Amino acid sequence: MMKVSPIYFFLVSLVFSLTGFAQTNSTTGEVNGTVKDKSDQALQLATVTLKGTTVGTLTDESGGFSLEGIPVGSQTLQIAYAGFEMQEIVVDVIEGRSVSVEVIMQESISELDDVLILGESEAQKLERSAQAVNVIDLKNVKLATLDLGEVLARTEGVAIQRAGGLGSGTRVSMNGLTDDQIRIFIDGLPLELAGYPFGVANVPVSLIERVEVYKGVVPVRFGADALGGSINLVTPEMGAGLFGSASYQIGSFGTHRVSADVGFRAPKSGVFVRGSGFYDFARNNYNVDVTAADERGQSFDITVPRFHDRYRADGGNFTIGVKDKRWADELSVTGYIVDFARQVQHNNSMTQLPFGKPESLGNSIGINTTYRVGIGDNFSLDFVGGYSRGERSFVDTSSCRFNWLGECFLRLPNEQIGEAINGGTDRVVEDEDIFVRASAEWKINLSNRIRITTAPTYNSRTGDDRLRVQGVDLLNTESSLETWVSGVEHQFGDSDKRLENRLFFKHYRQTGVFQLPDRFNRLPEEDRSITSLFGYGNVTSFRWTERLTLKVSYEYATRLPRRDEVFGDGLEITANPLLKPERSHNANLELNLKSKIITSVPWRVRANGFLRITQDLITLVPTFAFLNSYFNVFDATSVGAEVSGRVSLFSERLTVDANTTYQSFRNLSDEGLFRDFKGDRIPNRPYFFANANARYGIESPIKSQDRIDIFANTRFVYQFFRSWESAGNLGNSSVIPTQNIYGAGVSYTSSSLFGARCTLTAEVQNLTDQVVFDFFGVQRPGRAYFFKLTTQF
Repeated sequence: MMKVSPIYFFLVSLVFSLTGFAQTNSTTGEVNGTVKDKSDQALQLATVTLKGTTVGTLTDESGGFSLEGIPVGSQTLQIAYAGFEMQEIVVDVIEGRSVSVEVIMQESISELDDVLILGESEAQKLERSAQAVNVIDLKNVKLATLDLGEVLARTEGVAIQRAGGLGSGTRVSMNGLTDDQIRIFIDGLPLELAGYPFGVANVPVSLIERVEVYKGVVPVRFGADALGGSINLVTPEMGAGLFGSASYQIGSFGTHRVSADVGFRAPKSGVFVRGSGFYDFARNNYNVDVTAADERGQSFDITVPRFHDRYRADGGNFTIGVKDKRWADELSVTGYIVDFARQVQHNNSMTQLPFGKPESLGNSIGINTTYRVGIGDNFSLDFVGGYSRGERSFVDTSSCRFNWLGECFLRLPNEQIGEAINGGTDRVVEDEDIFVRASAEWKINLSNRIRITTAPTYNSRTGDDRLRVQGVDLLNTESSLETWVSGVEHQFGDSDKRLENRLFFKHYRQTGVFQLPDRFNRLPEEDRSITSLFGYGNVTSFRWTERLTLKVSYEYATRLPRRDEVFGDGLEITANPLLKPERSHNANLELNLKSKIITSVPWRVRANGFLRITQDLITLVPTFAFLNSYFNVFDATSVGAEVSGRVSLFSERLTVDANTTYQSFRNLSDEGLFRDFKGDRIPNRPYFFANANARYGIESPIKSQDRIDIFANTRFVYQFFRSWESAGNLGNSSVIPTQNIYGAGVSYTSSSLFGARCTLTAEVQNLTDQVVFDFFGVQRPGRAYFFKLTTQF
């Protein structure tokens, strides 16, 4: 918890005592106690007052408080803390005696997110640290019908591009860098090894408490290589007793989304169990504007619904473990299983005939173990290990050719099959992953800490081309990558927490084993590649005043090629084992300015300038065929700025926040595949975009503790090229047009039986039915209506 100066604590207590002195009488007693949350964590700086008086105090570091001179008889204490429901406790004060109470605070789902008052949340602690991080609190977002992709898209510096509706491919871009250049985690575990191998947008929002967006500098504790930063999804803490949540969403285009999370933790033994699951389904039959042909072969423009784009995914996980024991802060084991099926409607740019039969399938099963322990007051260990096995397949064996009306207008001879790839496809690939991360932290003293992390990962790939009848089956060979990332960090801070500095060094090692056919289509002996590189960096935070903070960060980062980039995915991406690691100089300069802690109009402004100087940038290069491949762009530079702000009005009933980003991400290659496009913007990336959101809350509209929230949002994306600017043919088909997208909704939250709270939300997305395009010019859904029921207990 946040450290408090003894003088500050003494003065606050003295003020409370003096103002309440006149209200005491000669017949008094004393009340003392503790204030904690449901996970038994002490809440420091909670306000405890005697109802109807000015007698009160603040809790100390252990959550303790003491009130003296309280009149005897039945008295009511009011306890308040940021992000929690106000509690009222009735106590019987006895003359000359001390009465003890224990207060367990309940989190408030109606609390406006990120409001800064006396208490300091985990999100606020992170943003106050030296790390270049934005924290997105999902308390309100859980009630809306957004998925995590839309949530991230509203963050400054972050762009989300999608190849269609629910379940489609999702690209996360941060300060220009994208795809695997941004690593994504759940509670510090890589996303693909945590039960969600199909992309961040498909993780249920209701299962996540907050999102941490690290820009440019990846913390050593993650034990990961990344070029442009990382995103960490944090699940809710487990409180004592029974807890859980569930949601059901229904909406346009045949969308159904169900998720549930339930658990129990025994207060005394610390033993806990937890399970969660989800089910997603969407027809994705939204309208698209396309060019069709009549019986005479004459082309004409028409608006039709997509007809072969259904998506289904389901999965669950179960955890058992123990917390808060002398020998383990946490020891747990989690198992998970997920499955998905996605129909494929067209190629990556909607430039050819639509598909009517191809389908992509996948499943994954895995187990993870977590062990954390503190040894004494100054040493701690953190261990995470996991194993997963996944299978993906792509089937394209139809002999029909379809038009955009969903009609099979041409049937080819039986030996001619395949809509996406000539000759047809029936391929399956199998992946195995083993991941380990071990960390140790030593608190030398109050100002100095040392952290060491090491994280080996083993990935293997094999498969089967089930249509191949002769020649070499390139899938039926085993390829593997062994990656080892280690780091050491020294953290220094002064006693009053105005300065924090973190200096770190990293080492990256990767060994690849693969086979490539020769010119006679024969497989030679295994080939092997070894990479060994070092990196380093420093982050500094300095609090000039209570309201103004400066952050400076730098990292010489490395990102080792991923398995799909080197070996292809066996389905839609071809191999390129000659890829080099990406390296980048990443720098950030950030200013944070906020209002006074106690004010009628709280506000904050954050501005960040960034620079990325990248070598051997790895980029997916599309073709007009279905297959694509990754290549090194050799040199690229991204420079830009992002600004965000938030203000709360009318006693914080109205909250408005906005952000904007400009980035210039250009190719600087003098040689190689893209030397002819030197100076061009890297294609298919927005470079100027902005977001604005507003929320107005009405407390107790019908009965006490109920709430109505009315919210609206808008997103602006300036036009950008989907191919190289100087490549010619810069007509409308090569430019993604400027887009303005609006949304609005309303939610009603009410208490229900057994202490649970229920929220019903109605929302409309793309309110004006804007024709929306995303990367490679694929049209996104138009106006859509959604309803969502959420309950939490």
